[in-house]
Amino acid sequence: MFYDAIKAAYPTIKIIATTPVTSRPMDVIDQHYYNSAQFFEQASTMFDSYDRSGPQVLWRVRRDGERRGLPTGLLGNSIGEPRS
Repeated sequence: MFYDAIKAAYPTIKIIATTPVTSRPMDVIDQHYYNSAQFFEQASTMFDSYDRSGPQVLWRVRRDGERRGLPTGLLGNSIGEPRS
């Protein structure tokens, strides 16, 4: 209901889903992979076969440096985070 109303009033707005949705075509999916850099390094090919015409996927590395009170993240976090 919300999707249909938003798209009818604002057809160019991007809809972001934070959970799996099968009833409507989402523009962006936020996977909420707040995992360690090691997870992302091991999952570096997770989206290699992903349909590039489908929705954009967002994911984020947990900032170990932030958790430890450092002003910046750690190098491993940057290496593990995907770039599009």
